[in-house]
Order: sequence, then C-alpha cells, then structure tokens
Amino acid sequence: MANWLRHHIWQLGLGVLVLAGVVVGLLVVRHTPSEANPGMPEDQRAFWRWVGTINQGADAALESGLSLLEAHPHLPLLYLRLADVCRSADAIDTCREALGAIDPPDAQTRLYREAALARMLGPDLNDEVVRRWQQVAQDPALDIGLARLIVELGFQAEQPAWFAEIEQGWQERFEQDTTALGAGFGLGYSAVRRNQWSIGEHLLGQVRAQAPDRPEVYRELGRIYFFTGQTDRLIAVLEDGIDAAVATHNLEQELALRGNLGWTLVLNNGDLNKAEESIK
Repeated sequence: MANWLRHHIWQLGLGVLVLAGVVVGLLVVRHTPSEANPGMPEDQRAFWRWVGTINQGADAALESGLSLLEAHPHLPLLYLRLADVCRSADAIDTCREALGAIDPPDAQTRLYREAALARMLGPDLNDEVVRRWQQVAQDPALDIGLARLIVELGFQAEQPAWFAEIEQGWQERFEQDTTALGAGFGLGYSAVRRNQWSIGEHLLGQVRAQAPDRPEVYRELGRIYFFTGQTDRLIAVLEDGIDAAVATHNLEQELALRGNLGWTLVLNNGDLNKAEESIK
C-alpha cells in the first residue's frame, strides 16, 4: 500500500473517532457517576461533561466553561478547549479578561493559559501569534501536550523559519537535559512527521521511558509502526496507550487510540468484530 494512502487511512481513523468523542461526551453527560467511568475524579468528570455540551451552542458553552474554569483552574485541557469556544463565540476580549483574572496553581497550568491566549487569536500565524507560541515553546514548563500543538502548527505552516528556531532550541535543551520531555517529544514528533522513523522511535522511546502515563507518546510510536508495517508492535503499543489514557482519564486520547487500533485490526486482519469491540 502506498505510504500516502496509509497516512490518509491513519488520519481518517482519527477523524472517525473525533466524531465518536462527541458521542462519548454526551454519554458522560447522560450517565450518573456510578455508570460511566466510576474511577474518574469529579473535576475531570465535570470537564468531560462540559466538552460534551460544546456542540450544543458556543454561547452557552462559553458561559458554563468560564464558570468551570473559576471552579477548577488547575485543569490544563480546559484552557485549550475554552480558547476554541471563545473564538467560536467571538468573545476574545471577554475571554482574555476572564483568563487574566484566573490564578493557575502551578507553572505548567500557567503555560496552558498562555497557550490558550495564543490559540484564541486564531489559526492565522501572524507575528503576535508566532511570538506567543515561541514563548510557550521555550518555557521550562513545556509539556508533551503543548509540544504536540506547536509541532502541528509548524507543519501546517510548512515548517517556517520560526519553527526551525524552536526545533533548534529543543535540540539544545534536550541534549543538556533529557528530562525535558516537552522538548524531547517535540523533536520526536517532528521526526515522525518527516517520516524519519528511526530518529522518531529513538526520541519517543526516551520520552516513553520517563512518562509512561502519556498516551500521546504511544499514538506517535503507533504511527511509526503503522507506516513501517510492524503490526504486532503497533497493536501492543496502542493497547498500552489505551491503558495510559484510561488511567489518566483522558477520553479524547483514549478514543483516538481505540480508533487507530480498530483501523489496524480491520486493515491487517479484516477482523470487524475485534475492531468493533475495541471502539466499544
């Protein structure tokens, strides 16, 4: 199978599961805590309930999201999702003021707030947006999730000079400190996006060894094994990633990983029953 077609199928699998994410979000809303994800902390449950309401209207989601942020300013993903809602509701000024009034409890959550402020400015990478993302990329609190966003922005913009500068900074930092997992993941994910499989596997393997609870790492290792035809390793790493996502209550990552596993079972074995069970 041509590499470009395999890539398309891999991405399609993720797209299908994004739609499934909406369904799961609605299920979380409709079920009682004892019926859905019984081990999930209440703050996480409240977040995913809110995510399940976003498509029901930006204005209502904005109001409830800002209230949720006041109650739970320690949830990093809430800042990013709220940024998208703010943009959809055309409420940038209101959201800037609201986020500015929040006091995140730690450096990493503060960095997610800064990333949200950059994300609210929209997909157009003007000088201000680029400057904000560069500051996020250089921050010592950079984590795997934010590094992934920055790499995706860089490749959407066809790897411009500002992204090359970010990569150079990550390279220098990771050489000096291999516990800088945001930088290590960013370099590994960039290598994967360039089809540099060996380099990507080496870097992501280093990150995985130190952060076995981050499902994003397993997703990108899975991408490597998908494109290089290592089916057994692909299935194993996706299953490990699903376990990590479940343990950290990350429904979005869990759905993406289950979607990739389902596609793998269908494409390689034609096993629709196992694929269906994985997605269920």
